[in-house]
Amino acid sequence: MADTVRANLPADFVLPKGDIVKVVADANSNGKAWVMSGHGTNTVITSFVVSAGATVTIGPYNLARRIHVECYAGALSYANGENINVMGITQAAYDALTVKDANTLYVITG
Repeated sequence: MADTVRANLPADFVLPKGDIVKVVADANSNGKAWVMSGHGTNTVITSFVVSAGATVTIGPYNLARRIHVECYAGALSYANGENINVMGITQAAYDALTVKDANTLYVITG
């Protein structure tokens, strides 16, 4: 289930260890998301600009992280852990990928 952040009404929440969150802006919205070092701290690890019409995926992290989302225009929606697809691929299938994007591709071995 997605939550909504409206302009000038920021949201803070904890992203559990190993989870992701997707922050989505429609064509008339934009904002920014910050990843903080943990519960109750203001140490910024990184930030993401959420441009109009964009979807930004944050995580996964090896520790729980505090996420702060601000909307500057319109409304942003966010949902953690939804629409995650894990599938096995062979080395040959991985090698055949034309675009190897480390921001969106996770290879789990074991």
